[in-house]
Amino acid sequence: MAEKKKYDVKSKGDVIGNVTVAVYANVQEALTALGDEKILGFINRQNKADIMNDYRGNATRSISSTAQLKKMGDKDPARKAQIETLLAKYQKEDDAAASKK
Repeated sequence: MAEKKKYDVKSKGDVIGNVTVAVYANVQEALTALGDEKILGFINRQNKADIMNDYRGNATRSISSTAQLKKMGDKDPARKAQIETLLAKYQKEDDAAASKK
C-alpha cells in the first residue's frame, strides 16, 4: 500500500496550502493503482522535462570566474601561486562580508 506524504504548496516563497501525495514502494504498485495510460503519461512527461532541462543547462551554463582563474593556473604554473593567493584573499573578504549580514 502506498505511503502518504504531505507537502507544502508554495507560491513566491509563501506556503499557500498543502497536499497529500501517494508515494509508491515500487513500479508494480504504482501501475496497479494508476493504470498503464497514466503511468505512461508520467514517464513521457518527465522524460521530456529531463531532456529539455539537460539541454537548457548545457546551452546556458557558464563557468564561474573562480573556476576560470583556476583553469588558468592549471595551464600556467608560473601564475598558479598568484591566482591561488588572490582567490584566498577574496574568499576571506567574501566570508567576512557574509558574516556581517
